[in-house]
Amino acid sequence: MFRFLLAVSFAAIVIAGCSSSTTPAGTSSYLVSTTGTYFINSNVTLEKDSATGVVSEVEPYEDSTVVTGKESKTDSKGLTKTAVVMVTYLNGAPTDTNYVAEDGAKIYLFLDLSAASVPGVDGVSLGTRWTLIADQNATAEWTAITDSVSNLDIDYNGTALKADVGVSVKCKKNGTENLTINGALVETIKYQMTYNITMYINIGIAVVPIPVSFSSEIWLGKGVGLVKQIQQPSTVTVAALGFGFDIPGYRTAVIKYKIVS
Repeated sequence: MFRFLLAVSFAAIVIAGCSSSTTPAGTSSYLVSTTGTYFINSNVTLEKDSATGVVSEVEPYEDSTVVTGKESKTDSKGLTKTAVVMVTYLNGAPTDTNYVAEDGAKIYLFLDLSAASVPGVDGVSLGTRWTLIADQNATAEWTAITDSVSNLDIDYNGTALKADVGVSVKCKKNGTENLTINGALVETIKYQMTYNITMYINIGIAVVPIPVSFSSEIWLGKGVGLVKQIQQPSTVTVAALGFGFDIPGYRTAVIKYKIVS
């Protein structure tokens, strides 16, 4: 269910007959780990007209999320956590897998760091990271990721080039909000994640920076997990190369769910 520029998901399987929401009482957990728990999600892509600034909703669809079990995952830095495995299905076919871990008041997401969103660029990856995306006790912004890789061999539209890539991800708690999902009240904590990714491409006569920045908001429901996420669309301009590109946004929200006890 977690969707980001660097990692996409929201596990899923369409389950017939889903008609009620069940929130376990007396729990402060914000991640459900019981196998068979599922969520039905409403999704829409957000596109921005660069000329008018108007944001339009396109390509609405529903998918769903199923918790399939637990698995030990080790990231590129050697950090290992036991993850809840969430698999995304669309029209009955699996499309993605998410790994999420809860440690007390903190929730970590297994992120695959890549620059696949830059048009024409292949072969740029900073590996995987267990990333702290939520902390119930946080009182200030924290840096979830700060990393860089130098002298990478990349392919830009068929041309072999060298590049340096830097990634920074900062997070903060953004208040609380009560949401109603299928008639049931869900207490949520909101978090904001700000991404800054800069690729410096050496084109021989100059080093060209390609900066990408965007923010995402997530709502984590008490006893439920991720119930809503919004990323606004943005535009990246690369003046030195005379081009730009759009990054579409999205809005994802749980509309029905079933927690297996």
